[in-house]
Amino acid sequence: RNNLGVILSIRGDAAGARQQFERALRDYPRYVDARLNLARSLRQSGDRRAAIEHFEAGLRLDPGRADAHWELGELYAEIGEHELATGQFELARSLQQAAESQP
Repeated sequence: RNNLGVILSIRGDAAGARQQFERALRDYPRYVDARLNLARSLRQSGDRRAAIEHFEAGLRLDPGRADAHWELGELYAEIGEHELATGQFELARSLQQAAESQP
């Protein structure tokens, strides 16, 4: 369902994509990629608060996702939460640097 959601999203079917991500999460609530893809879909549709909730939930499950920290930082910045945004950007940068220094 997550993969179908990604395909639908690429094709421009935001509602269909969101429905597939939600179905994936009903079946597998700890599916981080589906959670983050739902967050991205919600962000695209303008529902920033719900997107933030899903990014935060995904990061509770997998706190090592630099991409998700960065996107959450962007959302925080968009709603004027600049200190929270800065914290997320710094964490994303730190995680990315750590990943790049691994052999």
